[in-house]
Amino acid sequence: MICSVFATVLFVWYAYATLVPRDHLVFSEASSPSLGVSRGVQLSWAMYSPYFPAGVYRPPPANCKINQVHILQRHGARYPTSGAATRIEAAIAKLKAANGYTDPLLAFVDKYTYSLGHDDLVPFGATQSFSAGREAFQRYPSLISERQLPFVRASSSDRVVASANNWTAGFAAASGFQFKPVLSVVLSETGNDTLDDNMCPSAGDSSPQTDQWLATFAPPMTARLNAGAPGANLTDTDTYNLLSLCAFETVATEKRSHFCDIYEELKAEAAFSYNGDLDKYYGTGYVEISLTNTLCGSSADVLPLQVRTASRASPGRGLRQRAYRSPDFHAGF
Repeated sequence: MICSVFATVLFVWYAYATLVPRDHLVFSEASSPSLGVSRGVQLSWAMYSPYFPAGVYRPPPANCKINQVHILQRHGARYPTSGAATRIEAAIAKLKAANGYTDPLLAFVDKYTYSLGHDDLVPFGATQSFSAGREAFQRYPSLISERQLPFVRASSSDRVVASANNWTAGFAAASGFQFKPVLSVVLSETGNDTLDDNMCPSAGDSSPQTDQWLATFAPPMTARLNAGAPGANLTDTDTYNLLSLCAFETVATEKRSHFCDIYEELKAEAAFSYNGDLDKYYGTGYVEISLTNTLCGSSADVLPLQVRTASRASPGRGLRQRAYRSPDFHAGF
């Protein structure tokens, strides 16, 4: 029989600059990106984690035939947003203003310079999207012809448009440049954009939950850092922003950040991961509104999201789903 399959991919890549994919970075659905940081630590970065496959792809049963595919996808790895970058720089300035460093863990800070951009894709993120496009063609070549190319649309932010264009480039490369899909529609994020949750008046606010959690897990970490950097006077918010540099610098430079030593020494993995889960669960997740309300869009936009695998675990008992957001671009063929 013929089975109409709605194949949906939601990649939670939350990191971001140069828009040219890197040939030396090879991704496959059975492997993890190698960035000098263990898979466990990378997974603990929540919304900043690189994409990891949930498992090895298994095709549908032999008596089924895929005749349609819709892919909903996040942008590739990025720099911090402008707001996050401002908070990170403020935390670093406090740390560098300390009256010396008594903890060897902080010895690098004296000569450290913050050099990350903001908002845009990092090369690693460009490669992620390129690889995803290549994998889409390799998985569904029977659906493609000159008359049936993927229809691709994206939200209008630069990193999303760049991700969509890198996806089409990877798709074309995998076909030997026989098929060259293009980004057909760019949706303004100030208008009726069903790929952007910010347009929805029912979108939630996770600040009460994340603030409470920060006040629970961060004080011992902040005390450790302040003890090792007398005069820094770091706050718990500063500590969180410094921890985030383990993810942001690692994906930007494609090598382990010095801040990952701090991240691991403070055993921040579970706490940081749970903070991301709370942020997305209460901000854009099931607890606030249904998926239909989240996207405020047509059934064609909403149906694919219903196959998301995030659990409905009760907050307070440990959210173990990956943090998620609405998709940034869509490809259908």
